[in-house]
Amino acid sequence: MKKVKKVKRKIPRAIKILVCFAIGLYILLRYYVAPGLFDSKNQYIKVYNYQTSSIKDRQSTIKEINLEFIYLKEAEVPEGLTWSEMTWTNANRYYKSDVILNAKLDDGTSVWIPLKRFYETGPAFSDKFYIDDKLFLDMTQRFPGLNKAYMSGYRLVFLSGMLYTGDTLYQIPRASDVTRFDLKNPRTGKLQTYYEYGNPPGKTIFPIYLKVDRRDQDILQEFYDDYNTSSLGYWNRGDKKPRIELSHDYTFLYAKWYYSDSLTNLPVSVKLTGSKFKISVTRTQLLDYDYDNGKVKVRKATKLYSEENKDEYIKEVLGDLDTFVKSNDDALTKRYKNKK
Repeated sequence: MKKVKKVKRKIPRAIKILVCFAIGLYILLRYYVAPGLFDSKNQYIKVYNYQTSSIKDRQSTIKEINLEFIYLKEAEVPEGLTWSEMTWTNANRYYKSDVILNAKLDDGTSVWIPLKRFYETGPAFSDKFYIDDKLFLDMTQRFPGLNKAYMSGYRLVFLSGMLYTGDTLYQIPRASDVTRFDLKNPRTGKLQTYYEYGNPPGKTIFPIYLKVDRRDQDILQEFYDDYNTSSLGYWNRGDKKPRIELSHDYTFLYAKWYYSDSLTNLPVSVKLTGSKFKISVTRTQLLDYDYDNGKVKVRKATKLYSEENKDEYIKEVLGDLDTFVKSNDDALTKRYKNKK
């Protein structure tokens, strides 16, 4: 009888051991080794060097300023300019705005900001820059006699056109945290670093993976390759496939994954710390498009303005925004008429 009782005790113990083993094996496979086995919709790819931190507001001084005006092929351009032609690959930034602010900063980096509207993510100016009337009045004092009516709805262009070298760009983030992580490019075998902004993701003791919709596995390499060819400096998961995300829990994240920790990943405003007017203005005309290969043939002309020819700048740039806008509007009308 005693032997029978011992056997009966051993059976439940064995079952407990098997249950614990099964649970441990499940956790090991589900969260560490092969999470894709438990998810029929997504593929899971290893993430390296994952870390999240609170955003520390940054600022940097402007060393060089360039305003770039983008003209359509059919648009009329200013006369008397010397043009040079070139072919650009992956020139996606040209389709983000008719006017782009390009700047070199004292930290050695170069930034670009499309001047179409303000956004909650960069590259962009903050809405506070856009609506700050005191800043606007202070900037117009730099150009005595300037007719404010020249603004003509292109307020961001007008404001950016009144920047001085020595002015300071500073971040006004809506996000609270940034997540930095690395992914390995299957083609090159090299790690590529990405930055994601939003509210703090949920804490976990388990590894973080890249989740890829299984329907998009065949185009995943396009995502990796864009890292080294993009003129934008980010991948927008909101409007591009493959459908990807990290496996961490979150309440809110922005869709853009940035390829560097550039100052203008987050919206910026301006401190008027500069005292020298010096700006180059580039007119870029889009000539031929090769959408299949991501190429665009352009011609460019650049003119430098400083205190010596400030009056020319007011007349040809700040005071002539309406002409630029009308030129592209007329070009679009022409294009649609020709299609008919």
